Amino acid sequence: MTARLQSLGLYPGQKITKISSVFQKGPVVIEVNRSQVALGYGRASRIYIELVRQTGDRQDS
Repeated sequence: MTARLQSLGLYPGQKITKISSVFQKGPVVIEVNRSQVALGYGRASRIYIELVRQTGDRQDS
């Protein structure tokens, strides 16, 4: 799976943005290197991320 993700431009430590996802087990669209990539639910569910808040994001009280 690692080789396939790298061929899509995804590497460990890289910042990505989730663009959209379907409610139940549908594809997930992410933005990486100013390109949009669609991942199937099975592949997307095996990717672990660390949430990084951007400056100016609202935090709940």
